[in-house]
Amino acid sequence: RNITAAVSMITTADQALMEVAGNLTSMRALAVAAAETGQTDLENKILNYEFSALIKDIQTKATETSWGGRNLLDGSLGVIRLQVGAHNGENIEIVFPDINTDFGISELVQAGLDSNSASDFDIFTNLSVSEASIAEGDESIDLNAQVITGSNHNSTLTYLDNAAARVTRYRNNLSIALDRMT
Repeated sequence: RNITAAVSMITTADQALMEVAGNLTSMRALAVAAAETGQTDLENKILNYEFSALIKDIQTKATETSWGGRNLLDGSLGVIRLQVGAHNGENIEIVFPDINTDFGISELVQAGLDSNSASDFDIFTNLSVSEASIAEGDESIDLNAQVITGSNHNSTLTYLDNAAARVTRYRNNLSIALDRMT
C-alpha cells in the first residue's frame, strides 16, 4: 500500500515538474525573442507580460500541487522517507523540491531546515550558479525578479538554463525513485 501511494504522489509531483519544464522552455523562447533587434516597446511589453504570466503559473503549481492534503512543491515537504519493504530500514528517500518563484524565510520554517539546506531544494533561488546552495552565487537572484527586456538577456538565459537543469535533475531523481519501487 505504501508503494502504491508513493507512486501516486511521485507521479503527481513529476507531472507538475514536467509542466514547469515546459514553462521554462517557453520563457527561454520569449527571452530570445526579446533579444532580437527591432522589437517595439509594445512588443517587449507583451513579451514581458507573457513571461510574467508563466512565472505566475509556476507559482500556482508550487502552491496548489498537492497529494493527500499535503503540498508537494512549495518547500514544506522537503525529504520524506517511505517504508517500502517488510523489514525495518527498507525505505526510499524522496526529495520534493521547492518551486516557489521567490525565496522566503517561511519556506525555511515550513521545511524545518537551515538556510543552506533549504536552498538545496529551491529551484528558483541563486540562479547565477548551477546549484542553489553554492556560496559564490547571488542568493537574491530568483525567478520572480527576472524580466526579459533591457540589457541582461544573457544573464536571464543563463538563469533559465540553470533552473531548467535543476527541474530536470529533480525529475530524474523522482524517476529513479519510481524505478526502485517497481
